[in-house]
Amino acid sequence: MLNNLQPGQSVGHQTVDNFFVISRGTVGLNSSGYSDVLTYTSPTVASAVNASIAIQTISSLNGVVQNAPAGQTIGNVDFFGSTTNGLAYAANIDVNALGAWTPTSTPTQLVLNATASGSTIPVPALLTGTLATVSAGNIYGKLTVAAVATVGAATLTAAQLVGGVILRSGSTAAYTDTTDTAANIVAAIQGCQIGTAFQLRITNTVAFIDTIAAGAGVTLAGTTAIAASTYRDFVGVVTNVVTPAVTLTGTGSGTL
Repeated sequence: MLNNLQPGQSVGHQTVDNFFVISRGTVGLNSSGYSDVLTYTSPTVASAVNASIAIQTISSLNGVVQNAPAGQTIGNVDFFGSTTNGLAYAANIDVNALGAWTPTSTPTQLVLNATASGSTIPVPALLTGTLATVSAGNIYGKLTVAAVATVGAATLTAAQLVGGVILRSGSTAAYTDTTDTAANIVAAIQGCQIGTAFQLRITNTVAFIDTIAAGAGVTLAGTTAIAASTYRDFVGVVTNVVTPAVTLTGTGSGTL
């Protein structure tokens, strides 16, 4: 009979390399807590070669090697654990082409998928472009800082919103900023799916209130206005990708 995994139990672990030997604990796990260990043995003391594994994906058309297209999965590792109903898909690591590849540019995205409590479907836990922050839950982690100095009303673009930090200046009276459309926000998040989320801080550096208005397909929740010389934090959650919809919720604020 298979037993359900217990909290804290490892789903799987292995170290893989070019040349290896496999050792296995005699009673499930060895003294280091691993079920299997693949160990590289250097042929000489001076060797600089280390344990490693290579996953290679070659795109071809009619036998001719092609550049990897945007969105292609370059490689992935899947993790499964046991339940009383059999093996369950627990998590995976995907490496995707962030844009179309060329011999001089290979933009790559790392996607870590994990399963939340009460679910059996892994969702992105961390997406990285060139800079990432690790956050609890299903968070889009690419971080950029955008300075918006428009006098009066402005549209906060999808790239600025999912970038995570907007520094607002320029206005000489109370003003209203409108979010980009949900369609543009969804398009700005590589690998976006229902439940993908992003964190946002808007800092209002002027002496007048900034009212946030919703673009098409965006729903505002909680307190969203940003008082003079304060910041407000938001969490955006994608609720539909076919007919794009995003909910942007104000979660807290502070003074400068």
